[in-house]
Amino acid sequence: PAAPPRQRRRRRSLLIGSSVVLTLLLVVGVAVTTVVLTRPSPAPPRVGATALSSSGETTCAVVDHHAYCWGDNSSGQVGNGDPAPSDGTSEYVLAPTRVEGVDKVDKVVTGSDHSCAVAAGTAYCWGDNSNGQLGTGQASSTTVARPAQVKGLPGTVTDIAIGFYSTCAVADGKAYCWGYNSGGQLGNGVEESASDVVTPTLVQGLPSSVSAISSAYRTVCAIAGGAVYCWGYNSDGQVGNGSTADSTTAVAVPGIAGTVTRISAGYYHSCAVADEKAYCWGNNTFHQISSSESSPVNAPTAVTGPTGPVTDISAGYFATCLVAGARAYCAGDNDDGQIGTGSTDDGNQPTVPQLVTGMDRGVTAITTARSTACTISDLVIYCWGANEVGQVGNNQFGTSPVTRPTAVVNLPS
Repeated sequence: PAAPPRQRRRRRSLLIGSSVVLTLLLVVGVAVTTVVLTRPSPAPPRVGATALSSSGETTCAVVDHHAYCWGDNSSGQVGNGDPAPSDGTSEYVLAPTRVEGVDKVDKVVTGSDHSCAVAAGTAYCWGDNSNGQLGTGQASSTTVARPAQVKGLPGTVTDIAIGFYSTCAVADGKAYCWGYNSGGQLGNGVEESASDVVTPTLVQGLPSSVSAISSAYRTVCAIAGGAVYCWGYNSDGQVGNGSTADSTTAVAVPGIAGTVTRISAGYYHSCAVADEKAYCWGNNTFHQISSSESSPVNAPTAVTGPTGPVTDISAGYFATCLVAGARAYCAGDNDDGQIGTGSTDDGNQPTVPQLVTGMDRGVTAITTARSTACTISDLVIYCWGANEVGQVGNNQFGTSPVTRPTAVVNLPS
C-alpha cells in the first residue's frame, strides 16, 4: 500500500476542542485580531462491506468476507459465542462483533432470534433453535451462540433468508425451507405443520432456476427465471397474486414488467426491482408502497418519486427503503426516525419515498428492519432509527432514536 502523505509542519497553536485559535498581535495601533479555524470532522471509516442485513433489533454485515453483527443478542444471534445469560448482562452488543467460526462469507442475514450466513457455498446458522430453524436436524431450547452448519442442503448454497422462526435457502437452483410453519411459509404444501420441520424441505411450485430468496416474517419470496414467486402468510396481499388467502406453495406474482433482479419480503408487504424500476405490494397503512391509498395493495404497484435507476430495495415492518441513482430513499412508518429525514414525525406521511440525507451519493445497498435502516455508502456503513439495544452500531444505546444516518463504528478499515 502507498505510504500516507507527508504532513506539513504546523505552527504552534492552542487547540480548543476541534478549533484552532490563532491570536495575532499588531504592534502598531495595539490591535488584536483573533482568527478561529474550525477543523473538519474526520471522515467516517471506509470498510470493505459487501452485504447488509437487519431484522428485528439485530444488524449484520459482511466486511472483507467476514461476518459482523451487533444489537440484540438475547438469543445469541450476534454469534460472538456468548449465550446471553438470563441476567441480561450481555443482551446488548453496541458495536460490530466478528462472528467467529465461519470465514469466506458471501452473505449474512439476521432475524428476530437467529442469524445465518453463506460461506464458500455452505450455510451456517446460530442463535435460537427452539423450532429447528438452525437446520441442525433437531429442535432445542439451548442457544447456539456460534455458527453451526446446516445439514441436508444438497449442492452449493448461493442464498439464504430468515423468517419467523424459520429459514430458507437456495442450493443448486432450488429453494428449501425449514423450522416453524404457520401460514405455509415453508412452501411444502402444508399450512400449519403438526411439528417443526428440522431439516431442509424442498419448496413446491418453483422452477429449478431459483437465484434469490427473501423473508422477514411468515411470507417468503424468490426470484426464479427472472420472475417473482411468493408463498406463505397473505393477510394483506403480500404474496402478490391478487388474493389474501395464505399460499402453501409458491405462486407466480404477475404484473411486474421486465427481468427481476432484487426481491424483498417484509413483514406485511413485499417489493421487487425489475429493469431498474421498483414495485411493491401488500400492506400500505403508512404509504410504504408509494400509494395515496392506505388500504392493502394485493398486486404489484410501481413505486414513484425517486429519480435514477433503482438498484436495491428493502421491505421492512411498515417502511420501505430503496436505492435509486446511488441515493437512499425511504417511506412509511417513522415513529423511530427510520425514514432518516431527521425527525420522528409520523403525521402526513408522504406518498413517495423521501431522500435520506447525510451520506455521499455512492449508496450501493440498503436494508430496513422493524424500526432501523442501514446502508453501504462509499464503502461506509451507516445506520439510523431505533437504538434501544445498540442496533445502530454507534457504541451507544437508549430510547432516543437516531434520526439521521450515523457511521457504524469498530469495523476493520
